[in-house]
Amino acid sequence: MTTAFRITTLKEALLITKNDTPAVVYPVTAANGYGAAWSLGREGVSVIGLAPLKSTPITRSKMLVKYEQAPDENSDPEGLVDYLVDLGRKSRKRLMLFMLSDLSAFIASTHREALEPYYIHPWMNWDQVLSTLDRKHMFEAALSSGVSLPRTWFSEDQSWSDVDLESLPYPVMLKPMVSRFCMDGHKIQNAWAFTSKHGKAIEVHAATQLREIMPGLITDKTPVCIQERLPCRIDDLWAHHYYAVDGDIVADFTGYKLHQVPADFGTGTICRAAPNKDIIRESKKFVRKIRFSGIGNIEYIRTDSGYKFVETNPRGYYWSSLATACGVNLYKI
Repeated sequence: MTTAFRITTLKEALLITKNDTPAVVYPVTAANGYGAAWSLGREGVSVIGLAPLKSTPITRSKMLVKYEQAPDENSDPEGLVDYLVDLGRKSRKRLMLFMLSDLSAFIASTHREALEPYYIHPWMNWDQVLSTLDRKHMFEAALSSGVSLPRTWFSEDQSWSDVDLESLPYPVMLKPMVSRFCMDGHKIQNAWAFTSKHGKAIEVHAATQLREIMPGLITDKTPVCIQERLPCRIDDLWAHHYYAVDGDIVADFTGYKLHQVPADFGTGTICRAAPNKDIIRESKKFVRKIRFSGIGNIEYIRTDSGYKFVETNPRGYYWSSLATACGVNLYKI
């Protein structure tokens, strides 16, 4: 029987050997952090859950052996690294580290030297960081791997004077170059500057509207790209979740959305598991191209001409726990 879930050999012992290495999950109060704690705890893994200071633990998992509040990744990234180092020093063994937001994944990889003595984590090199977080580098990697994309426009200096705005195929979408934060090299800037004001994307219907929006984004120093708006239904939004080792996908899961909030560019609240060989084939091209390791996912839009790559995330996703419920526990693997 064809299913949406399969595991190909990494080392099958990974699936059956008792894992007595404790896991640290941050931020554990987010939806994907809760799912990671549940996925690990049900397999007997000891989970230390970390939440940003002053956050409300509305999703505090009963699977945690320890719950602590740590410095906030947005306002005090260096403090978070110091906290993790101190936590690691107190442990008798290296800990598994699950950083489950774009920003925390960025922080972990750019502070590898400080964290690696104490943690096991799929550290990314700088090219991989850019290819999984920065849309310009992400889309360049996707195109060069042979993956199909919606048409996308970039401005070299973010003034947009080099792009003919009148000729764009409206409606289009404005998206931040890096979701939820901006970066200048390894330095973090303007965390949540775009999403706190506009959500995940802005739909634009005319050049006049675009010209009204752009000055505010330039003032906020929020780099954006413009992408064609592909018409689709909610069940055209698919996702491929996987665990990869050096560009080789060894375990995966596919499914699509039935409901999301907000309705236009939102987070899936009801999703269905379903097999999809087409997006698995597309993902393999991209993952192999950037030689990605760890848990990740790629989102797609189904169109009349095939599936279009939307974006990738270098971390556990908010519905990776659906994979766990269906027998593919990416966190345990």
